[in-house]
Amino acid sequence: MAMWIVDRESLRFLYANEAAIDKYGYTRDEFLQMCVTDISAGDNIRALLSEIASVDETGRPSLVCQHRLRDGRVIEVEMTMQLLDTDGRHRILALAHDATQSRAEELKRQETATYLRALIENCPLPIAVHDTSGHVIVCNPAFENLFQYRQADVVGLPLDTLIARGELRDEASDITRAALKGRVTRLTTRRCAKDGTIIDTEIHGVPLMINGVCAGAYGIYQDIRDRKRLEEEMRQGQKMQAVGRLAGGIAHDFNNIMGVIQGYSESLLESLKPGHSLRSSIEEIDKAARRAVVLTGQLLAFSRQQVLQPKVLDLNAILADMERMLRTVVGENIELVTRPGSDLGWTKADPTQLEQVILNLVVNARDAMPNGGKLIIETGNAEFDADLGAHSAEAGDESGSHVMLTVTDTGTGMDAQTLKHIFEPFFTTKEKGKGTGLGLATVYGIVTQSGGNIFVTSEVGRGTTFTIYLPGVAKPPAGIEISTSTNKAPRGTECVLLVEDEDSLRGLIRMFLEKCGYVVLEAKDGESALRISNTFPGAVHALLTDVVMPGMSGSELAREVGQHRAATKVLFMSGYAADADLPTEITERKGYFINKPFSRSALATKLREVLDAS
Repeated sequence: MAMWIVDRESLRFLYANEAAIDKYGYTRDEFLQMCVTDISAGDNIRALLSEIASVDETGRPSLVCQHRLRDGRVIEVEMTMQLLDTDGRHRILALAHDATQSRAEELKRQETATYLRALIENCPLPIAVHDTSGHVIVCNPAFENLFQYRQADVVGLPLDTLIARGELRDEASDITRAALKGRVTRLTTRRCAKDGTIIDTEIHGVPLMINGVCAGAYGIYQDIRDRKRLEEEMRQGQKMQAVGRLAGGIAHDFNNIMGVIQGYSESLLESLKPGHSLRSSIEEIDKAARRAVVLTGQLLAFSRQQVLQPKVLDLNAILADMERMLRTVVGENIELVTRPGSDLGWTKADPTQLEQVILNLVVNARDAMPNGGKLIIETGNAEFDADLGAHSAEAGDESGSHVMLTVTDTGTGMDAQTLKHIFEPFFTTKEKGKGTGLGLATVYGIVTQSGGNIFVTSEVGRGTTFTIYLPGVAKPPAGIEISTSTNKAPRGTECVLLVEDEDSLRGLIRMFLEKCGYVVLEAKDGESALRISNTFPGAVHALLTDVVMPGMSGSELAREVGQHRAATKVLFMSGYAADADLPTEITERKGYFINKPFSRSALATKLREVLDAS
């Protein structure tokens, strides 16, 4: 360290040590010809002189000043001075420590601290820093906004007791203890804001290390309420899909069984004269089978595995056709108001299934108003936003123009817990025997299978609103749609290749066809049917095939038969069909479809329609 002895009055150097000579570049003789002010740089000479004048035997605190070296470089030094009294003359012992590097390091530390403060202040995630005892040192604006505490109110207070409820304080303390032991902790939990709001939170507890010593910890908080809600909606959607697949599989097999029961009961009723002793029993069997078919249809609608036959339609026209029937359904104590939108766009849906949607919603609204009320059905045009669809359990993919249907009642309403399960099959709030729990599940299935979205809002005691969005389509060209309806089964003499893997159902369908005059070739699977088609010498006018079969599917069979029998018409039948399978065949081969189970009259009518089509 540089050291001098300086005369207090003249300020001349009386002595300079080797360190001073080496550091400053002057010889000892040169120093002895110089004054203290000769090596001073900058504008702090006055401060230096004041310090020299006031120094005494006890010394003075160090003074930071600038010195100029012989080569012109300026350095920053910390000077310490002490008064020496020798032979009655006042001398000063001056020590100078080169503080250039340490000052640069200090400035760097200050700059880094400024950046860190800015980082904490501007970080969008809430951050709170506390000391080793858990008391808050600093928190950022994001923390203030989330937990509603101002920094001035929380500094010095224990963090754990501020934002952790009683049952979670041990957990919060564990996070703090782990951080103080040098461990980083990540935890998903709940914290409490100043107003009592419970916040789902993800916390990172991180040790605050200074010079290798833990001086505290800081917590980084993330509000995950939106994420938790989306996760819950995703779980709900996945659960609905799983239940739908199960329901669809059961309904498919059940349809075949009901088809046999319904078909043979219908055949027996035709053969029995009125008044026969067995007729009433068989009629009850037939009624039970038909009720089971309706239940199966609802399961298929929910699971979106029924085959829709969509048409471009006017929703206002559907509503107008149903209005008289709906007024009968709701009864006299409920005011039904319909508000058809003007210039309503067109949509593409299965009209029969759309009527089922409206009817189910109206019945649901009626049951929610046992003492009467008001039911409003509205239609309109809407621009559906994909961001809005993201809040649906399973939204469609397309934004853009949609046709909207809303059904609003002034009934009892539903709480948040009920709303979570509203579209689940067999979930009902009605008393035993009053509902199957499939009404709204059916609505959900039909709407989503039609490419639409459904939302529900409700408040206990205020009523409920269901809002449905169906994709808009272009207006269809002018034309006439022919719909045939007859009670008598049409007949024919053509040759039909029947393919059905269920033996009992195949036998029933064969009997239906032969009673109507058709020549029937039958096969239990696609491979057998293809062999018959390749070897039968005569014409095969129609292929009547199940869609879902072991081995070769109905659509694959239709393609193979079409390779060498281009004139053969195709009629598909199934309780359900894969969405990617049947529609392609209908489009490419102009095939038709009939839902299982079906009556002899329905089959004969549809087959006649297929055979007579150009």
